[in-house]
Amino acid sequence: MTNTSTIRVEPIDNHHPCWADVLSAIFRTGHQHTLLLGEDGWLSARQTVLAAFDGPQVIGHLSFRVEPVRSSLGATVVRSKVDSFEVDPGYSEQDVEEMLLQSAASRARLMQCVPPQIERAAC
Repeated sequence: MTNTSTIRVEPIDNHHPCWADVLSAIFRTGHQHTLLLGEDGWLSARQTVLAAFDGPQVIGHLSFRVEPVRSSLGATVVRSKVDSFEVDPGYSEQDVEEMLLQSAASRARLMQCVPPQIERAAC
């Protein structure tokens, strides 16, 4: 089990001092194609990146986007969808995943949209 008392989750964007470290971690895991980056390298306002840290070390991330969709009743609602998720080996994926998902759900609620879910492949 991971000692979650030393782990923290933070929202990350171009202004965060650890942006380059988080981008490196995302690229290292092969998830760079999921980032909504403009030509200038700036993160889209429709996407949120959350990073899990153990001290200064990036140990995981979750990115999600928000998008308007039409409900079955014809109303426009804002939904969120996970674009990428990764936890470094050596850390309890379940514990860190829960921390990242809770943080994502809180941020989604602040944006008044449905919290994202990690979709798992059927076994």
